[in-house]
Amino acid sequence: MLNGFYRGFGYIKQSTKALTASDYLAAITPQKDTRDIHRILKSYLRKNIETMVKLPAFHEHGTLF
Repeated sequence: MLNGFYRGFGYIKQSTKALTASDYLAAITPQKDTRDIHRILKSYLRKNIETMVKLPAFHEHGTLF
């Protein structure tokens, strides 16, 4: 999610350190932002809140989590 909109999904190895906002965004495979995806993500996060990692604000991009 970037600024409240679903951008897509991606994978980054846990051993990767010191990523920039651009690195995170480059790892995302773009997908459509739909009402259904918001419902699915909201349900998942409600049940698995401990898995969510909120990343610091990216000044040029907004907030990514």
